[in-house]
Amino acid sequence: MLNLDAVDWSGLTHAHGEADDVPLLLTRLREGEWDDWNDAVDELYVALMHDRVAHPATLAALPFLVQVALDRESEGRLGALQLIDHYTGFAADCGPQAVAALERATRDLAELVHDPEPEVRRAVYGSAPDWPDPVSLLRARLDAEADAELLVDLVTALARRGVLTAADLDTFAARGQDEVVFSGAWAMMLAGSQSPEAIEYLARLWSAQARVNYGAGDGYPLCDLVEKVSGRALALLDRLGETQAVSLAELAWAWHDAAVLARSAYAPASRALLGLIARAGQEDAADLLAAMLPLLPETQDRQEAADAVYGLLERCADPASDLLAAFATALFALRDTRWSGPALAATRGEPPWIAVGAQSVEFASALESFKQRTGVGPWAHSGLLELVKVAITAWPGTADAWTALLESLPPSSDLVEVLLSGGVPSKAALRLLARTAAERPGVFDVATYQVVQELPVSAGDSGAWLLVLQALLGSGDAAAFARAWRMSESGAGEDELLRIWATHPSAELEQVCLDLATRTTWGTHRSRAVQVAALQILFAPVLSGRDADPDPVQTLWKVLLSLTPQLGVCFGAAVELGNRLVTVRPQWRAEWVARLNDLVGQERPAGAVAIEALQALGAADPQTAVVEVLADLQALAGTRKGIHTVPAAARVIHRALAESPELRPRVAGSLTALIDCDERVLAPGDITLDSYLVRTLEKAL
Repeated sequence: MLNLDAVDWSGLTHAHGEADDVPLLLTRLREGEWDDWNDAVDELYVALMHDRVAHPATLAALPFLVQVALDRESEGRLGALQLIDHYTGFAADCGPQAVAALERATRDLAELVHDPEPEVRRAVYGSAPDWPDPVSLLRARLDAEADAELLVDLVTALARRGVLTAADLDTFAARGQDEVVFSGAWAMMLAGSQSPEAIEYLARLWSAQARVNYGAGDGYPLCDLVEKVSGRALALLDRLGETQAVSLAELAWAWHDAAVLARSAYAPASRALLGLIARAGQEDAADLLAAMLPLLPETQDRQEAADAVYGLLERCADPASDLLAAFATALFALRDTRWSGPALAATRGEPPWIAVGAQSVEFASALESFKQRTGVGPWAHSGLLELVKVAITAWPGTADAWTALLESLPPSSDLVEVLLSGGVPSKAALRLLARTAAERPGVFDVATYQVVQELPVSAGDSGAWLLVLQALLGSGDAAAFARAWRMSESGAGEDELLRIWATHPSAELEQVCLDLATRTTWGTHRSRAVQVAALQILFAPVLSGRDADPDPVQTLWKVLLSLTPQLGVCFGAAVELGNRLVTVRPQWRAEWVARLNDLVGQERPAGAVAIEALQALGAADPQTAVVEVLADLQALAGTRKGIHTVPAAARVIHRALAESPELRPRVAGSLTALIDCDERVLAPGDITLDSYLVRTLEKAL
């Protein structure tokens, strides 16, 4: 029996200093009632283990924890095993002394695999896979363990160590122990096994075992497994598709999850989902479309996919608006002209909501998302114009969202007609009308001109954009633009208003731009884009070679230098402006290069954009440029920030390799981890974006 008093606890330390409180805690653990020993476990964990450091007091306490675990009279023995399990999880990282202490402890604990108390054996089976050399100890229990539930824990432990075999599964199957077989096969997959026998047992027993043992809550057991094993689930998914042991909806979502997690799963998931759609009826349509939608932008055979989707639509009897909207979105994502039929049919009733993967979004937002991912060509123009006209009439409260769908369409008289069709146009419609008038005023005929001039001017942004529109179609009175600016509200779009005003310059415009550019406080409600726009307008005379007053220009240059690091998503536009300026004012070059060098290595994407700008100025050698952007790319792996860094980094790499081809092997080796790995590290959870970023890096090479 170990003696707590034989240890100089006050001379040892733990996470909170001197360890003189440990003896009492160990005594409470061994002798206390449930509440007392459970509290002692929490306090010992915080003091000895929560920081994953083997403190001197941790090593000294370990033999006493083993002693409590072995004491069949102690109510706290499960708590002692819990603490030892925590220690097992980090001992290997704490040096040879900590590892030796673990080896001694586990040798003493080995006898507990035979303990008469089931919960003690359960605790040992859960912890033992991380012990040194536990395999023979655990395997010896396979025939001895009589408790069916604990046998499941035991085979799971052996699977975690990678030593559960197909022969073991066969043995349990011959005994009729299906739950043990299924649990063992499941655990083998979690541990990385690709055993065909394990996959076959899972497929064969799925319908009887999965929901019972792994279907807690409302989720699908198959999706739970896919989340844990990612692309390694493909063979099982194929087999379950053959056996039809799971519902179409569960299988569809499992394929969706696999494709979202693993690049290698995309092609088989696409094929499998098309196969499921061919088998599906109306009851499964919503799930199948929701699962399939995130995969559609990358589909290689769009016609085959569109025909399958449309075939399912034709098999649905009187589908609800939400389902019609889902069909329309799927066909739109596939760039199939048949999308507009179900889209128009979906405009009856309330605005539809549809599921795109795990997200539920409004119909207009779903279409906008796929418009941004796949682009919009002539195949969609007339359908969008017709749909938006109907939608803003049916649901005027959602007019801005529907108007956004028209922003990429070329200016036309049809576009103007739609934007004016819903009575008083929304703010977004008036902004788009103003943009159209600035680009192609000729698309406004006499009738639409008259309608515009008769519209009442309201307060806020709507009134401001109407004033701009009326001025652009009228005399171009500079005072109207000034009045519009004073009416406008801070936020998105004010930079565009400022740029349109700049096509009709005035003294008041210059003063507004000076105020925006030199302001020292900047509210979060105000867009930084308008500050960049103001600087671009003020520097236009310098860039065009026209004479400009040197004093204000020098002041503005200092403003640009100080503001550039603060501009967030507008950083790239500011850097482009700075690079253009130093080509016409070479005396500013040294300051600008110094500022860019300060930004290299800073928060992404600033570093990659700064390196690209230095390259353009001939102020970054290829090797330095490559080293910096490769560091940025490695740091963003597994985050969702790739869209902001990868394009600039790829351009830097492409230029550097053109100048120094000998760097190619080094760059290719560094990018392999990002391009060739199966995990979607460049854009986790986003198939389309991750695929785009991979292609971007591949092109850089």
